[in-house]
Amino acid sequence: MLLSSKQNIKEIIITLLSQGSLDSLDLLEKAKGRISLTKQGFYKSLRELIAEEVVTKNKQQVFLSTIWLNKLRGFIDNVESNYLSHTSKELLSLQEGDTMTFKFKSILDLDLMWVHYFYMVSKQLDVPILFFNPHEFWSLFRSDIQNQLYAWIQAHNKKVYMVVGDNTPLDISTTSKNKKFGLEIAYERQPSLLSNVALTVIEDYIFYTIIDKNTTNAIDAIYKKYKAWEPAVQEELEIIIGNMKRSKVVIERNKKKAESLRKKLMKYFTFYKTI
Repeated sequence: MLLSSKQNIKEIIITLLSQGSLDSLDLLEKAKGRISLTKQGFYKSLRELIAEEVVTKNKQQVFLSTIWLNKLRGFIDNVESNYLSHTSKELLSLQEGDTMTFKFKSILDLDLMWVHYFYMVSKQLDVPILFFNPHEFWSLFRSDIQNQLYAWIQAHNKKVYMVVGDNTPLDISTTSKNKKFGLEIAYERQPSLLSNVALTVIEDYIFYTIIDKNTTNAIDAIYKKYKAWEPAVQEELEIIIGNMKRSKVVIERNKKKAESLRKKLMKYFTFYKTI
């Protein structure tokens, strides 16, 4: 199944190309880093994807097909329309103090679920959104999904504030570009919250994204090691995230906690003090 946690050769090719076009030899080498495969098996799968109009090839450069992407976008819009009322009712009917918990073995599965519920809540509530990330590594690891998210935020005139829990050169250089989407971004010298928990606060709803400490420490080491983005950063991140064992998303409805978090984090944005 596309985007499942146990991907086959075709799914790995699609996942790699989602980050941008690649030379076929580079694509082969990256695929070998994800799964055991032969050169013959790789090119057989690639030919099948071309025949199915999922990918296209120009000389040695391989791309995701715009035809397939448009079909996929239409499918997603249809699914979202069908699921919107049910999902919104389930989540928005949470009572004060109620929680929903989802556990994952794959960070890809976690990200897909988080994005799904984020859209559902954001579409229903026209309020500012607050993010806290110890390090905003999602824009490096899942740049395609993250850019789509920020572009959607901008297109819908959502006011978004992001606090990054560190101010290393890599943190600043890789997140400051997101200001083009209208995000207000602040950096802490030391994280004021737990280093293995990312937060999203939308009105009374709090999304806790929790990953294991070993993964957190390994990601932190990358931000201390590199001053700016380079291919090695993404390569190391992919290895770390591929080895991640445990993660979960907890969604809680708690007005008091949400306001406490806003007061704690919004202090970095001076206008908030006057409201």
